[in-house]
Amino acid sequence: MVLRRSSEKEMLPWFRIINSKGFISLRPGEGYELQKKILEKEGIIFNKDASIDLNVYLWEPDMGSLL
Repeated sequence: MVLRRSSEKEMLPWFRIINSKGFISLRPGEGYELQKKILEKEGIIFNKDASIDLNVYLWEPDMGSLL
């Protein structure tokens, strides 16, 4: 919730934060539904257990471009 609140102020894409197991960490009724809806609108496909495949969607930046 803190990330979402500060993200609104800073215009950060809070909805792209997924936990290390591929699940949305927000609870139903506390932003879960909104986050899932936005991700699905961006083309993210959820598995039957409501997780996403991190092998497909995990962001791995090019370390050379970050330095």
